[in-house]
Amino acid sequence: MGMLIFKVIVFLYNVSGGRIGGKMDKVPVLLLTTTGRKTGKKRTLPLIYIMDGSAYVITASAGGADKNPGWFFNIRTGEEVRALGTACRGSAKLCRISETHES
Repeated sequence: MGMLIFKVIVFLYNVSGGRIGGKMDKVPVLLLTTTGRKTGKKRTLPLIYIMDGSAYVITASAGGADKNPGWFFNIRTGEEVRALGTACRGSAKLCRISETHES
């Protein structure tokens, strides 16, 4: 059921240019497209983000689960990822920040 909801959100986001699905409870949403490290299939997921200067910050939290979501492992392989948001479009680069990271 969860993946079906993601597919509907991605579809509505794309056809509306982000007007539908571009925010989740007033928090901005972007579409992250990764390539499966095992399957080679492209997958697109809606993710909430925050801005840190000009950087888009997403969190690999799997809704607060104890393990990382699948897309986290896909982007760790160094494959190119694509991000589409109402204010962003293009390739993205992973910058992993650990729990002990200080600015």
